[in-house]
Amino acid sequence: MASLRWEFCSSALAAFAQPAPQAAIPAVLSLFDRYPIAIFGEDHWQRANGEFYIQLVRNPEFAKRAGTLVLECRNSLYQPILDRYENGEDVPFDQIAQVWRNTTKVLSWESPI
Repeated sequence: MASLRWEFCSSALAAFAQPAPQAAIPAVLSLFDRYPIAIFGEDHWQRANGEFYIQLVRNPEFAKRAGTLVLECRNSLYQPILDRYENGEDVPFDQIAQVWRNTTKVLSWESPI
């Protein structure tokens, strides 16, 4: 009986243990195995965030696991331009840039990173 109690306690304590560090890209991709949605918050103008997002979406597994990408930064007036871009059309930068430039969040999306 004593060993049973100890086994239960050690299992319960293990649930509160800190998780082992993992490589970020595989860890994020594995979220889609368990959840239909993954949401990321960020501090704007942080180079590390931008580099991570670029690496994530360029990973071939990302397109296989994430069905939809939602980016909070746009003006719905430019949805037709964004649709063209997302459908693989060659949209000039000055046109697609209107999606994030002409919003109520001035300079949030003009970060050089």
